[in-house]
Amino acid sequence: MSLYHIVFLLLLFGVLVEFYMKRTPKFLFAASFLLLSAMMVLRFGQGTDYYAYSLMYSTMPRSLAGIMTYTRTKAEIGWRVLFMLSKNMGLSFAGFVFITSAMEMLLLWRFLRRYCENRMLALFLGYHTLYLTYFFSALRQAMVMAIFLGILLEWLLDGKWVRYCIGVLLCSTIHTVSIILLVPVIFLAIDLSFSRVVCITAIGFALGIVFSLVDINRLLARFLSITYLEENNISLIALLERSCTYILVTYMMYIYVDGIEPDQNDKIFKIYKIYSLSVILYGLLMWSPLISSRTVYILKTVELALISLCIVKCKKARVIVLIYSILLSSMFYVKNISSYIAQGSYVDTSVRNYPYVSIFNRDLIAQKRGDTGEYIEWLELK
Repeated sequence: MSLYHIVFLLLLFGVLVEFYMKRTPKFLFAASFLLLSAMMVLRFGQGTDYYAYSLMYSTMPRSLAGIMTYTRTKAEIGWRVLFMLSKNMGLSFAGFVFITSAMEMLLLWRFLRRYCENRMLALFLGYHTLYLTYFFSALRQAMVMAIFLGILLEWLLDGKWVRYCIGVLLCSTIHTVSIILLVPVIFLAIDLSFSRVVCITAIGFALGIVFSLVDINRLLARFLSITYLEENNISLIALLERSCTYILVTYMMYIYVDGIEPDQNDKIFKIYKIYSLSVILYGLLMWSPLISSRTVYILKTVELALISLCIVKCKKARVIVLIYSILLSSMFYVKNISSYIAQGSYVDTSVRNYPYVSIFNRDLIAQKRGDTGEYIEWLELK
C-alpha cells in the first residue's frame, strides 16, 4: 500500500479516536506529525513544481549582483536571496528543501498547538491540500502560508498591525500573492456583526456569479496582461466545497454565538471574519479558478482552526462536522493525487499505487515520472 494511503488512514484513525475521547490523543498526534514531517523533509522529485525549482536553484547565481540581473525566472527577490544564501552555504537543492520544509512544519506545529483544539481533525483536514499540494509542490506559497499560520496570524489577532504589515511586506518578497494578507487588517478593523459578515459574504458570491456571466475576465484581459486572465472555467467542485463548508462553519458559529452578538475582540469571531473574507474574495474571483486558488487559499487555511474549535464548542454539530470532514477530505485526497499523476505524467501509476519517493530511493522518480525532460540533468539521480 502507498505510504500516502497509510498516513491518510492513520490520520483518519486519529480523528475517530479524538472524537470519541473528546480530546486530542497526544502520542498519536505527535507520532502522526513526526511522520508527516519526515515525509516532508526527505521527499525527492515529487510535486508539480519540484523540477522547475530544482532547475532554478541550479542556475541561480551566487552573488547579489548576479541574482539582481538573473533573467531565467520571474521569482521575487526574497526567494532569489534565499537560493543564493543556500548555495553559498554549499547546500544542494535537496538540502534547501530539507531545511525550509523543517521550518514550515515547525510553524505548522505552532499553529496547531495554539489555535486547534481538535488537532487530529485539523491535521486530517490539512493533509489533502495544504500539505500534499502546497507544502509538497508550491514552495514559495508554502513558505508564506507557514509564516502566516505560525507567526503572522498571532500578530493579526492581537492587533499588532505594524509588525504584521512589515511581516506581510517581507513575505511579498518571497511571493507577491502575500499582499492579499493586508486585506484582513482592514476587514478586522471594521466593526461588523455576525449577520452582516454573513450578508457581505453572500453578496460577494452573488457578484462573482454576475462577473462570470458577463465574462469579466475577457474585459479585464483587454487592459491587464495577467497570465490565465482569459480563462473562464468555474470549478463546480471548488464552488460546492467552499459554499458547503462556509454554510457548515456559519451554522457552527451561529450555535457558538447563541443569539448574542459576539465581541469584536473574540479571537474565534476574528478567525471567522478572516475565513469569511477568503470566501468573499473567492466569490469575487470564482470566474478564474487558478487566480482565485493562488490568491485566496492562504486566507482559507484558517478554517482548520475554525472547524476544530467549533466542533469542540458546538456540541450539536459534532457528528455533522465529523461526517462532512471525512467525506470532504476523502474526495479531495483522491482528486488531488489523480491530478499529481496527470501533471507529472506518471507511468504505470494510479491512485492506488501512487509512490512516495525520498532521497533514499530517488532513482525511482526517473522511472515513474514522464515529465523529467530538460530537468533530468539537474536532478542528482546518480
